[in-house]
Amino acid sequence: MKFVSSSKILAASALFALAAPAYAGTVTVRVNGVSDVGGTIYVSVQNREQFMTDDATETTIIKAPKPGSHTLTYDVPDGEYVVSVWHDDNNNGQFDKDEYHTPRDGWAMVNGERLRGEPQFDQVKTTVSGSPSTIDLNMVYFMGSRG
Repeated sequence: MKFVSSSKILAASALFALAAPAYAGTVTVRVNGVSDVGGTIYVSVQNREQFMTDDATETTIIKAPKPGSHTLTYDVPDGEYVVSVWHDDNNNGQFDKDEYHTPRDGWAMVNGERLRGEPQFDQVKTTVSGSPSTIDLNMVYFMGSRG
């Protein structure tokens, strides 16, 4: 019978731990003020490299959302993320804007109410670092939009 030393077991355990992603725990996202216009809501959790692309660390799709608030929970590694919400009320698969580039679909991001143009990652990011956190997002529906 061959015995493996405890130092080899510890070394193997350490390598395994380094290979696995370090999860920070629970991130709770509360999406408030969802309109009753129907459609589909898309929630994305994106890191800097994924921001404003079709890639995401986590994604949730809510078909025919009920008006009011929705609470979602994610486990993500420590880091900086943007949580974005898009309410595609007419289910056309496009983020609709008018001729002045004002969104016609509902949306939400951290600090979203203060944006006056295309968001930059650092304007709307949140940091996840080792403990559970809650992010409250308020839907933005512009006057003249369907929402």
